[in-house]
Amino acid sequence: MDKKMISVVVPCYNCEKTIKKCVDSIIGQTYDNLELILVDDGSSDDTLSILKEYEKKDRRVTVLFKENGGTLSARKEGIKCAKGEYVSFCDSDDWLSNDLYERINKILNDYNPDIVVFGSSVALPSGEKKVRNHRLSDGYYTREDIEKKILPNLYYTDGFNSKIMSYGTVDRVYRKGLIAKAIEEIKPGIRFNEDILANFVTLMNADDLYYANELYGYFIYKNESSKTGRYDPGIFDEIDRTYSEHLNLAKKYGYAYTEQIYIQKYYLYLNYIKRVIQRSTDSRKRTISIIRKVCETASFRDCEMYASKCRFGIKSGLFARLLSAGCYGLVYTIAGIRKV
Repeated sequence: MDKKMISVVVPCYNCEKTIKKCVDSIIGQTYDNLELILVDDGSSDDTLSILKEYEKKDRRVTVLFKENGGTLSARKEGIKCAKGEYVSFCDSDDWLSNDLYERINKILNDYNPDIVVFGSSVALPSGEKKVRNHRLSDGYYTREDIEKKILPNLYYTDGFNSKIMSYGTVDRVYRKGLIAKAIEEIKPGIRFNEDILANFVTLMNADDLYYANELYGYFIYKNESSKTGRYDPGIFDEIDRTYSEHLNLAKKYGYAYTEQIYIQKYYLYLNYIKRVIQRSTDSRKRTISIIRKVCETASFRDCEMYASKCRFGIKSGLFARLLSAGCYGLVYTIAGIRKV
C-alpha cells in the first residue's frame, strides 16, 4: 500500500498546558509518513520553547513563529511549508487516536478522494466523551453527489439539529492544493468561525470526498475559555464579519441555498445572546441593553426572517419567540435561571 505523506498543521497560541498531549498524540501515530508543522502565533507564555524541544527530538517536526494573527493566518503559514500531498489540522488542545492516520491512509489508497471526513468526540472536563453524530451516510461521494446530497443540506434545513455534517476543518484530511486555495480566498482578518468558510470553499471545489464517521479518532477538548466557549463583548461584530464573508463567497460560487447561511448565523446569535446573559458580569440593565441592540439590527432581523421557517425545539422556540416579541427582560430571567 502506498503511504501518502500527510502534513499536520497545528496553530499554537499560549497553549503551554495542553500542547504536549496534542503533539504526543501526533508524533506517536502508528503511521509514520507524516510531518508535523507547529505554528506559534505570537505566544507570550512558554509555548514556543516547548515546541522547539519537540523540533530537536523529532526530524518530522518543524516549528514556525509569527506575530499574532489568528488561527486562519497560522494555518496559512503552515500550509506554505507543507511537503505532504495531503494536509490535516489539529487544534492545540485536542488530540488524536494513535492509529487515525493509518486508517485514513487506507481510504486515500482505496478511493483517492480530495477530502476525507472522519468522526470526532467532544471530551468534557468531567472525562466524559460525547460522539458527534451527523446524518451523512458513510461512503464515497462524487462531485455530483456533493452537489445533490451535501450542498443543499450543508447547514440547517429542518431545525437546529438537522445539519448533515460538521462544518469544521479539524475532522478532515484535504488534498493540499484544495485547502491552500480555500484559505487563500478567505478575507484576511477573520478570527471567528473561520472553519466554516474554509470548509465551504473546499466543498465548492472538491471533485469527491469520502465520509468515514465511524473513524472516531479526533478528540475535541471542551474549552470554556475559547471563543466558542465564552462570552466576548465583540462577538456579535465577529459573527457579522464572518457571515458577511460567507455570503460573498456564496455569491462568488453561485451557491443556491443562502437561506441556510442566514439560519446558521441566527443559531449563533441565539447561542451568544444566552451567553451574554449567563456569563457577562454586566448589570441586568446593561445586559438587556446589549441584547436589545443586537436584536434590533437589520442583520438579526434578516436572519430571523429565514429562521422563522425552521423547526425549533420547545425551549429554543420559546426563546426565539420572546426575542422576536421584544420581551428582553423575560428572556434575561429565563436564560439566567436555566440553560435554554
